[in-house]
Amino acid sequence: MFSISGLARLGLLSAAIWAAVALILAGQAYLVSAFRGSPQAWWPSFAYTAAIFSVWAILTPGLVACVMKAESSLRPTALRWGLYGLGLPVTVALHVGIFVLLYWNFYNDDGRIPDRWAMAERMFVRNLDTDLLFYAAIVVGAAAASRWKRRAARPAADPRGTRGGPAAQLRIRERGRIRFVPIARIELIRAAGDYSEVVAAGESHLLEQSLASLERLLPAAEFARIHRGTIVRVDQVREVRGVGRGDAIVRLANGSEVRLSRRYRKGLAALDTG
Repeated sequence: MFSISGLARLGLLSAAIWAAVALILAGQAYLVSAFRGSPQAWWPSFAYTAAIFSVWAILTPGLVACVMKAESSLRPTALRWGLYGLGLPVTVALHVGIFVLLYWNFYNDDGRIPDRWAMAERMFVRNLDTDLLFYAAIVVGAAAASRWKRRAARPAADPRGTRGGPAAQLRIRERGRIRFVPIARIELIRAAGDYSEVVAAGESHLLEQSLASLERLLPAAEFARIHRGTIVRVDQVREVRGVGRGDAIVRLANGSEVRLSRRYRKGLAALDTG
């Protein structure tokens, strides 16, 4: 998902953002204390806040990379968000652990905190609410950025196709390269979570595009949607076998069998089944 240079840029951006957050929150705390009539010393307060957020600056690039990788490779939404839920205690523990490791000598309250474990316990209690907030913000932001990136890179119709009409081929991004798959070679298209799986000439390709948007690119006379999650090429159909209640099983030339639902029975007209 990220190259070494990409992670380096993300690290610099993370450091800049968290430095700004530290400055804003330290300034807010200073103004509140001054308003209450007991202003706190600026530099010690800012240094402590910056120390806390420096750990977030360390954690953020890896966390963002993990979320974007999950968004691009894990199809079921429940599985992704279950993974993010498991990542919460891990991230909180890392935040506390790294802070204690880096700043024990500076913030052990002049030796009044007996050991690192006691410091970790204090950090956990004091920062749990903000840790939860910032973790959620990073996960949601990274997931949104990943989806925006996928939408921006969605395969489009080949510009050599008819303007405003069906495409001659689809442009597919796979593992850092672009492939052109002729529409004439497509046998079957299935919905696959947030993706569509295109089967063409015995090969499967995942497209970051919905089944509905792909359907608009396909020649209506050559393809039929027979299920909310399935489009088939008409001339690939070899058998339609009824299974009751208006549903049927469609067998294709490549041996695949897919469901034809009663809701999409109009697809039967395109298959000349009567």
